[in-house]
Amino acid sequence: MKDTIKAKIGYRVKYGKLKNKSIYGFDKIAMVLNGEEILFNAYVRTMEDYKDEKRQNECFIFFEEFTTIKGNRFIYWGDTETGADYLTKIIKEQK
Repeated sequence: MKDTIKAKIGYRVKYGKLKNKSIYGFDKIAMVLNGEEILFNAYVRTMEDYKDEKRQNECFIFFEEFTTIKGNRFIYWGDTETGADYLTKIIKEQK
């Protein structure tokens, strides 16, 4: 896959942990910034979660794929039924 959006300044991802789990059962959250501007917050999910949801969830929606200033790649996706947004870091498979 390739980037579907490009930053004006440069994307950064900052992680945080919720004090209590969300109603969806997640406790790790990410904030995505373009320079100093906050673009969105999303729950952090694994690549395995992303693939499972994409395959099985009829309410799955792909939003964007992007690369950060540091060269890390992410997929921003969600669930239209719950309204939850998710962020998954793309990890290169080792051969």
